[in-house]
Amino acid sequence: MRRLFTILFLGIATLSLAQSGFTDTNYVSGISIPTACAFAPDGRLFVCRQSGQIRVFKNGVLLATPFMTVACTSNSERGVLGITFDPNFNTNRFVYVFYTTSSASLNAPATPKNRVSRFVADGDTVMPGSETILVDLIPSDAGNHNAGCVRFGLDGKLYISTGDGGSTPSNAQNLNNLAGKILRINPDGSIPSDNPFFNQAPKRAEIWCYGLRNPFRFSFRPGTNVAYIGDVGQNTWEEVNIGLSGANYGWPNSEGPTTNPAYKTPLHSYNHNGGDASITGGVFVGSSQMPSSFGGRYIYGDYVLSTLGYVDVDSNNVKVGSGSFGNANGPVDFTMGPDGALYYVSINLGSVRRIAYTPVPATVNFVASIYGGEGIPGTVTISHVAPPAGTSVSLTSSKPQIVQVPSSVVVPANALQGNFSISSSGVDANTSAVISATANGVTKTKTLVVKRAKLVSLVLNPSTIQASQSGSGRVTVQGKAGPAGLSVSMFSAFPSIVQVPPAVTIPTGQSLANFTLTTSAVGATQQVSVNATLGSDSVAAVATVTNELLKGIYASKTSLFGGESMSGYASLFTPAQNASVVNLFSDTPLVTVPATVVIPVSASSSSFSITCGNVVVSTTATISGSLNGITKTRSFLIKPTTIISVVITPAPIRNGSPANGVVTLRQPAPAGGAVVSLSDNSSLIGTPASVTVPAGAVVGNFGITTTQVTVPVSRRVYATYGGYTTFGPVFLAP
Repeated sequence: MRRLFTILFLGIATLSLAQSGFTDTNYVSGISIPTACAFAPDGRLFVCRQSGQIRVFKNGVLLATPFMTVACTSNSERGVLGITFDPNFNTNRFVYVFYTTSSASLNAPATPKNRVSRFVADGDTVMPGSETILVDLIPSDAGNHNAGCVRFGLDGKLYISTGDGGSTPSNAQNLNNLAGKILRINPDGSIPSDNPFFNQAPKRAEIWCYGLRNPFRFSFRPGTNVAYIGDVGQNTWEEVNIGLSGANYGWPNSEGPTTNPAYKTPLHSYNHNGGDASITGGVFVGSSQMPSSFGGRYIYGDYVLSTLGYVDVDSNNVKVGSGSFGNANGPVDFTMGPDGALYYVSINLGSVRRIAYTPVPATVNFVASIYGGEGIPGTVTISHVAPPAGTSVSLTSSKPQIVQVPSSVVVPANALQGNFSISSSGVDANTSAVISATANGVTKTKTLVVKRAKLVSLVLNPSTIQASQSGSGRVTVQGKAGPAGLSVSMFSAFPSIVQVPPAVTIPTGQSLANFTLTTSAVGATQQVSVNATLGSDSVAAVATVTNELLKGIYASKTSLFGGESMSGYASLFTPAQNASVVNLFSDTPLVTVPATVVIPVSASSSSFSITCGNVVVSTTATISGSLNGITKTRSFLIKPTTIISVVITPAPIRNGSPANGVVTLRQPAPAGGAVVSLSDNSSLIGTPASVTVPAGAVVGNFGITTTQVTVPVSRRVYATYGGYTTFGPVFLAP
């Protein structure tokens, strides 16, 4: 790393991100020369100082008492350089720290070396005497190129980055030396048996991959064990490498892109042409609070250039794009927070900063005015598409007693607009309320005018009323009545014929009121206008008052068989003063009624005939009668005949001979047969009392006897089944 921790306060005070929709804000400050940070599983942020302190930021406060102060050497690029938490921290409380030893360190070596130790947390401070050294004597020959990152992989192993030591670049290619490598150990310090150089002494079994100059920061792609390593270059290239077990990245024999098959070429690199630069490996930023398009985005920094860059990769870790993400003042470590935001350590500002995706309200919209008591839809549009978790926008009303909005609306993932409902209460006079939409510190407002309810309709029921009878009326407003209610003035054009109350009150919170209308006797049909008035609003309806008001349409039976007839009649409330012509209708061609029936003067009703056709299944029919705009109906059931026919043969029957009868049913006889009752209307013939149609059959046969006649005679045989009776003729001849 080129002059890490020595090029401070470069005058870059303004932080700006290249992509809109993001904010870069201070999260915790007042930490001198911070080097690394990590969130504990419980949400506390631990921040390392190069000088040895590890500070705790808890519940928005930087605690005065450090978690611990590590006895370390902190000159050049040495010091406390990395921290991470055990995957089972909630139960074992293990904290892992990378630091450079000093003479005051536990089991101090003769010269400063880098090591990784495990400590045990006791609340917000370390448990005294809990240090366990896991990896020691990592070279720090010249004070720089220490690396210093510690991360747990998805495999539960602890990975450690080491630099080449500063003075001996060839360390990176020396497998008997821990410098210039990524190491892999078990959480207790033992070595996994699947490490690439396990049991290959004198090669160091801790080595996972090598050939790195100063891999100061690395991280794992979430949900995978794929490491992304930021390796600080020398004069030309800064690299992002994908970590692979046993891989050689070429330093000091190769820097930047390579075609040499012995070395792993970088996934991404950038050329600084001999100028100062120092990549700080970053993290993947895909989260529920970032844009959906960031699922494969890796953001890294450059400590010297004070910039942020990004690399986009596909699911196979193939690079598909890269670019600038803006400026950041001296970034030396990155982590994703539990809130889905990106956090980085600014060594130049002595702070940890938070980069968050912050879509803000662009507009809040709805119709300009409503009548009190109405509800309307509203929309909030945000500046940038919502992240996968959506964007919650807070809503308020300046007059919640009049205009009500939900406390918030969520703009769905990848959308720009969220919908919500606005309700209102009735008001006594026109007023207004301001609706505010707030997200990420930005508020947009719009004013909604709320008007007193508007009178919209007057309905009379019935509109044609029998003279001297009562009816009802209803006034309706758009919106609802306010706290004082609404008094609607009523007026009849001819109060001697139609009487209405002088006013009708619509109660608070209601949109209608009913009233009673009365009428007086009239000599002839009269039409009277009834008016309702509310302020400048006025509506009217016409009441028709008549002596000829249809009372009903009636039928002599509620049911009959197809082919039968019955009588019906139309009735008035009072005797007709003039001949009243009632128009008749049937809702089916199966039923025939006359086009009209006339109720004579002084009569109250008049009859008419109803004829029904045959039906296969039971059918409901309705007949209607209409007079002076009033329609009445009557329904009845037409049942299918149960017997199709009764046939007597031969015809004629001569000389008193016996004859045969056949009864045919419409449906097959049920189990046990169908008993059809028989009778006749003459002593000249003899008919059995019944005939049984066998189960499943439709025909039953029977015999009859006859008496000799001297002249031709016609008689009948009747058959009854299922409530239906029909007959067959019997012809007798000499």
